[in-house]
This record gives sequence, C-alpha cells and structure tokens, in this order.
Amino acid sequence: MGFLEKLIKRKKMTQYVFLKGKVEGEEKMGLIAQAKSLIMPSRYENFSIVALEAIALGKPLLCFDISGLKWIPEDTAVKATPFSTTILAKNIEKISIDKKFRELLRRKTLELSASYSWSIILQRYQEYMYYVMEENK
Repeated sequence: MGFLEKLIKRKKMTQYVFLKGKVEGEEKMGLIAQAKSLIMPSRYENFSIVALEAIALGKPLLCFDISGLKWIPEDTAVKATPFSTTILAKNIEKISIDKKFRELLRRKTLELSASYSWSIILQRYQEYMYYVMEENK
C-alpha cells in the first residue's frame, strides 16, 4: 500500500476518495460528470484537455495559478498560489462545503463552454481567415 492509500485510510476517507489510476474515453468522462469539481494539482501544463473536458461538463476547477492555466477565467476556477498545497486544500474544503459557491462556478463554466461550441469556433475561424486574406492582398 502506497503513501496516498495509507493517508486516505488513516483519515477515514475511503468512502469518499477513490484512486482510479489512468482512465480514458467514456470512463473518464463519466467520472468527471459524477464529480462536484475537478482538482488539477499540476505544477506544469501547456494546455489542459482535462480542464476543457471539465468545463464542458460544468465542473468547477481547483488548480494552481500557473501559466499554462491562465486562459481559464477566475470565475470558473479556484486558483491557489502556485504550489501552495495549504491554499489548495482550503479551496478544496470551501468548494466541497459551499454549495452556492460551487453552483455559481458550475454556471460560469457552462457559460464558458457555450462560447466554444463548434458553430462559434467555425465562425471565429472563418473571420480569422478572411482577416488574414485581406491583410495579404
């Protein structure tokens, strides 16, 4: 049994915390859909697909305020000072307890995800292509 498993057992969290290991596809999306929020304790990200998937499912994000996650608006995520596990833990506690706060973040994530629909992305791409073609005349 590893350190994390021992900690979960010692803190009597076995009915709340499940270590799944690597998951993909429908299983991953199902787990995110069931969650109240998504915790991303990453210390480095380029552009997180997992963050996009969580936002698409209306799940608030808890993460460190690192450069690779700057694109995520403050009203859809609770960002901790980089690498401050104490602040991240307090944020996890807050979002776990405060249902109104969690619901507000959920609504904001769904609003954000609506701005990335295929039709909107296509429209933006077309506008950009017209702009590029005009600039090169």
